[in-house]
Amino acid sequence: LFDLAIRAELAWSSTSFTYDGMYHLPTCVVSSLVAGDSCKSHVEGRQRDAGSYTAQATALTNDNYALWSGDALTCDFDIARRPITVSGIGAKDKVYDASVEATLDYAGVTLDGKVAGDALSVSATGVFESADAGDGTVVLSDLALAGDDERNYVLASSGQQETATARIAMRPIAAQALNQAIIC
Repeated sequence: LFDLAIRAELAWSSTSFTYDGMYHLPTCVVSSLVAGDSCKSHVEGRQRDAGSYTAQATALTNDNYALWSGDALTCDFDIARRPITVSGIGAKDKVYDASVEATLDYAGVTLDGKVAGDALSVSATGVFESADAGDGTVVLSDLALAGDDERNYVLASSGQQETATARIAMRPIAAQALNQAIIC
């Protein structure tokens, strides 16, 4: 017996995605059909996380058509990491200690672009512009994402929070005069 199935031609599209928490596959369209026929391809290899993958056409919905091993049965596709913009990092007030080191507060952080339900957090380094007592600006650097879903995100190239504000209080001093302690 001879196989009289017509050779189906495949065309792939939609091969680039940005992570959105959903599963993705490229689109595979079957062409070179006889007028009036319809045929779709079954495609395997759907992925959710950011990365580079390969999808494969495995079957057709119309038995009058066949996939041929020399055809474009596979297609590479990418899911790009989703850009995140960070805001809301706070800095904690401190008592003067001659250093510019700042302690950051992440309670009010907003990660703009984060997909609901994903586990993602941020850390940073903060330093006061001046070690002197008074209201101060804390310069943020070394922003880093962490969490179970961190691999799906990247810090956006612009728009990140760069500073926070906090106060350095004057340090109380103790002086001793005439064998008595005086606190100023």
